[in-house]
Amino acid sequence: MIMAPSARFRLCDSEVDPLLFVPIGQDRYYLVDRWGTDLSPWRALLYWPVRGPLHLASLVVLFAILCTVFMPTQWMGDASMSLFNPQRALLLFWTVMVFSGFTLFGWFAFFGQFSREAWNSRHFN
Repeated sequence: MIMAPSARFRLCDSEVDPLLFVPIGQDRYYLVDRWGTDLSPWRALLYWPVRGPLHLASLVVLFAILCTVFMPTQWMGDASMSLFNPQRALLLFWTVMVFSGFTLFGWFAFFGQFSREAWNSRHFN
């Protein structure tokens, strides 16, 4: 079995490198060889959000939480407020909505597909 990015199966002049697998039973496969240097440990981390909608949504919420936590309290009013207050909860809700909107716009603007949909695509060229 050969595994390659979806672009490799659509275009003959694609420059992405495939992987060669051998089935070892129970729906498991062994990586025999790889061509090129497209496969790296950082690639799994970089493409984690496009595995599925739940992965993407969790990344958006994580970024919103990080932005909300690192927002200075002085920007929200009184500097003597505690770190967790109702204003910060509203800021978290607003940040999640803004990041979700940006993500959806970017996803549909650039014709994104989740990995499962790209793998099961019936279209050629």
